[in-house]
Amino acid sequence: MGYPNKLGHYRDGLYRRSVKEISTATTSVQLYAKDSGMTYFVPTWTTGTIVLPKISSKWLGVEFTFFVEEQATSNDVSINADDYDSSCKIKLPYSSIVDESTGCSLGSTFATGLRLTAVSSIAWMGQPLTANSYSFSSAASDNVGGWVVGV
Repeated sequence: MGYPNKLGHYRDGLYRRSVKEISTATTSVQLYAKDSGMTYFVPTWTTGTIVLPKISSKWLGVEFTFFVEEQATSNDVSINADDYDSSCKIKLPYSSIVDESTGCSLGSTFATGLRLTAVSSIAWMGQPLTANSYSFSSAASDNVGGWVVGV
């Protein structure tokens, strides 16, 4: 009988996901489909861009997870989906700006997480891993911890 959850690689008797820290010494990071399933740790980064790989119908289910530490300024971390195909979009079901765009960014400075999965040859589905709404007193704070598209 196998283990119920075999995500990641097998080590020391456990299945684990690979975690890679993004260097703050660079301003752009290219992701590759072969690294599907990896979790990326994004430390405080000034105007950094993560570039998603080109996807096709053969690469459906390619997935990346991001944990982004608290940032100095909102929109310091952005993710681009259209570097290889201008029709490729990231779809975020709760965005207050639009439902889809060629990229997304962290709309606040708070630490948060995001999982992106290739669901078609031109679409990435974004799944926020943290709440995007906290009890703040102003409408300007509504997207604390959330991702926004079109930025």
